[in-house]
Amino acid sequence: MSEIPGWFDFPQVYAELVNTYPSESRFVEVGVWMGKSFCFLGECVKYSGKDIKIYAVDTWAGSDEEAHQKTIAELGGDDKLMEQFLKNVADRELEDITYIHRLPSVEAAAKFEDESLEVVFIDASHKYEDVIADIKAWWPKI
Repeated sequence: MSEIPGWFDFPQVYAELVNTYPSESRFVEVGVWMGKSFCFLGECVKYSGKDIKIYAVDTWAGSDEEAHQKTIAELGGDDKLMEQFLKNVADRELEDITYIHRLPSVEAAAKFEDESLEVVFIDASHKYEDVIADIKAWWPKI
């Protein structure tokens, strides 16, 4: 995954989750950026042979951090950031297990029934209030 820009230092966690949960599980990653960790998760699912669906939740607008906004501007906007994510997913042939919700985290959580997900990885806004809101929104879903 070194060719995908972004952050990802927990591959063993994702690999263990895929090994632990059975087919027909549903995983959500909130905050996917260009897909570095999401694509790793997808490849773990793909090579496991399990029927696990993975959901990408993001606005692709980035945070208000200067570095995020600079990258988005250099790419040509948030649509281009999302296009890069989709290209990274397509390059790894993960489209058939990838489901996208281009929404703010809390709004996306409302799209899922309570107790309908096995795993939710939250890495969207890092502001305290937003993290608390994300946890409150997603916790009932697992």
